[in-house]
Amino acid sequence: MNRNPFLRPAISGAVALLAFELICALPAYGAMPPGSPWDAAAPAASPASGPASRAGVSVYFEDYSIALLAEPAIVHERMMVPGIALLQGLGYVTEWDAESRTLAATQAGKASFVYRADSAEAEIGGATVRDLPAPPFVKDDALWIPLRTTVEACGMTVNWDPANRMAYVKDPNALPRFTVTAKASGGGSASVSPALSAELKSRLGADASVRMFAPAQYTDRVHIAIAAGDMDALMLLPGDRQYQDDLIASISVDVTDLLDGFPRLKQLAFDPARGLTAGGRIYGIPLPQDPHDAPFPAVRQDWMNKLGLAQPKTMDEVYQVLKAFTDLDPDGNGKSDTYGMTGFVPADGLGSFAWVEQAYTGSPGRFSAADGRVVDHAVTGEETSALEWLARAYADGVIDKEFPIITQEQAMDRVREGRAGMASLRLDEAASLSEGATDWTPLSGVKADALASPIAPWSNQNAGVYIVTKMAKIPPERILSWLEQGVKQFADGGEAEPNGVTEADRPVLRSLFGTSDLLKDAGSLPNLSSAERDAYAAAVKEWRNVSYADADVPGIAKLWSTGKYADLNAQLERFKIKVILGAASIDDWNRQVQKMTASEEYREMMDELNDLVQNGSKP
Repeated sequence: MNRNPFLRPAISGAVALLAFELICALPAYGAMPPGSPWDAAAPAASPASGPASRAGVSVYFEDYSIALLAEPAIVHERMMVPGIALLQGLGYVTEWDAESRTLAATQAGKASFVYRADSAEAEIGGATVRDLPAPPFVKDDALWIPLRTTVEACGMTVNWDPANRMAYVKDPNALPRFTVTAKASGGGSASVSPALSAELKSRLGADASVRMFAPAQYTDRVHIAIAAGDMDALMLLPGDRQYQDDLIASISVDVTDLLDGFPRLKQLAFDPARGLTAGGRIYGIPLPQDPHDAPFPAVRQDWMNKLGLAQPKTMDEVYQVLKAFTDLDPDGNGKSDTYGMTGFVPADGLGSFAWVEQAYTGSPGRFSAADGRVVDHAVTGEETSALEWLARAYADGVIDKEFPIITQEQAMDRVREGRAGMASLRLDEAASLSEGATDWTPLSGVKADALASPIAPWSNQNAGVYIVTKMAKIPPERILSWLEQGVKQFADGGEAEPNGVTEADRPVLRSLFGTSDLLKDAGSLPNLSSAERDAYAAAVKEWRNVSYADADVPGIAKLWSTGKYADLNAQLERFKIKVILGAASIDDWNRQVQKMTASEEYREMMDELNDLVQNGSKP
C-alpha cells in the first residue's frame, strides 16, 4: 500500500494546522504581492516614538525580497520605512552611528546615502539634498527614511495604489527574480557556486536563487513545502512519485497555453512517459534525460585482456566469460576469490540482473505495448529462458552466491575491491571505477543468441518534473524562459562551456537542467585513456540504434502508485528468486504463472493496463 499522504487529495489536518500556525507567526511587511490580504490584518503603528502617522499601509517590492519587519508609516503624506532593512535589502552596506544618529550606506556602482535623524538634509550620491519631503526619525531603535526618495535615487520607480493603500516598487533594469527548489545529483554539490550563479544570471536573463537539497532529504523537503504552502516559484517534484490530479492543479500553474513560446519545454512536456498532466492539462515540465542512462553490464576489460577473451555478444558467450572470471584467477593473486558477476536485488524486481530478462524478452521492463495491447513478458517463454540462464549461473557459482541478501552498497564494495569481473553499472559509474590498471568497459551488442536483436540500457524513470507554483510572484512566462534557455544551453549543449565553472559545478547543472547526452555528461570520462574513451563512445553509438520508446505503457507509474496489484506482482518477483536459487523448479514456475494468469486480479490488472495503452495519456 502506498503510504505517502501527499498522494491523496487531502493533507493531514495536524500538518496543515501546524503549517498555518507557522505561516501566520511570520511578519512579512514589505514582502507580500499585490492583492494580498495583508492590509486588513496589519497592526496599527505605535505613536509612542516618532511623529504622528497613519497606519494600514504596505509596500511591495517586485524585484527584491525585502522584509522590512515593521509596517511602513505615512508622515506628511510620505511613506517612511526602516532604513537599515530597506538599504540592506537593496544590497547596501550600512553603518549606523548611534551618537550622531546618522545612517550611511554604500554599494559599488550605486548612489551612496547619508541620512540623519530629524534633519531635512541628506547626502545622496555625493550631493546634498535639502528639504526632504519628511525628515528621518528614530523609532524602535531604528532610523526611518523616506521610501520614494531612496529607491528613486537607486533608479527604481514607485507607484501608489490608493485602493489597497500599497506602494509598488519596481526596478526597470532588474532581471526577473524568483526562487527554485531542485535536487542535487547523487554525489554532487548541494549549492550553486558564486561563479556558476553569475554565469547563469548572465546567460539565462534571470536572477534565480536556487535551494538544492540532497537526495535523501529532497522528497521530505518538497512535501513539507507543499503542506505549509511555502513553495518556491519553480519546484522540482520527485520523479518517482505520482500525485493526485486535484493536488497538482491546486499548487501548479497550468502551462498548457504558454508552451507554444517554449518549443523545447513543449517537447519535454508532451512526453507521455514523463510529462505531468491533470484533467488533460499540462502542469509540469520533466527534466530532460538520456534514456540510455541506465544500469547495464560493464566488464573488467583488463581481466579479459589477461585471459585472452573477446567481448561477449550472446548470452552463451557472456556465460563463458563469467566462468573464466570465476575459475581462472583473473586478478593473479593465486586464490579462488573472484566472482564472475555480482549485484543486488530490490524488493520489486531482479535489480542488477534484470538485464538478463531483457536480453531474452527484448524489453527493459516487464510490460510493453505492442499493436495496441500490453504484453506481460513475465508470462512468456522468453522469461522462462532468462530464469533458466540465471539458475544455471547461480548453481555453477559464476554469480555472487550472496546476491539475494546484500545491499546495493555492499555489491558496489565488492566491485570496488576487485572481486567481480562484471556488474550492472551506469556509464559514469563504470568510468569512475576505471583507474590505473583497472579498466571497466560497457558491453554493447548483447543479445540472447545469434538470431536475436541486441539490447541496450533504457530507463523510463522520471528524473523529476518542474512545476511553476502558484506562489510565484512574477509572470510564469519569465520562469519558463529561464528554464527553456537552461535546458537548451546546458542539457542540450547548445552553447559554449560556462566560464569559470569547475568540475564540482557540473553535477549542479545536471541537477538543474537534466542531460540529453550521457556520454557528454559523464564527468569521469576525461580521466580515461583515449582507447578507453573510444570504447565508451563506441558502446554508446551502438546503444543509440536501440529504442524502446514506442513500447512504453503510458501512465503506468500512476497506476502502480495506487498500490493496486502490489501483492500480486511481489509474489511473482519472490518466486523468480526461488527459481534462481534452486528452491523452485522451472515446472514450479510455470505452474505459478498459470495460477496467476487465471486469477481475477490478474485479468483486472491487464484490463487496466490495456486501457492505458488504448486511451493514451497525452493531453
